[in-house]
Amino acid sequence: MRCLRHPDPLSQLSRLYGEALAVVRERKCRRLHLYYAGPAAGAVAFGRAFNPVMNPPLEVYQYSHHAIPCYQWALELTRPR
Repeated sequence: MRCLRHPDPLSQLSRLYGEALAVVRERKCRRLHLYYAGPAAGAVAFGRAFNPVMNPPLEVYQYSHHAIPCYQWALELTRPR
């Protein structure tokens, strides 16, 4: 995917994700699930935009190309205890 090789689309991705997280907080969601299939640079942009103190726990899934392609749970980002 060529669209995430330069800083401008990455900063736009972070900004849009930040706006979505603001809506999530406003609606008082208790958990988020992120299914991402894209370049690693985009995943880094998501991680940098996420603040576990301000946002509900985030369940992250990665796309697997095993025998049956599907999303598999990868990790949870949550508030430090």
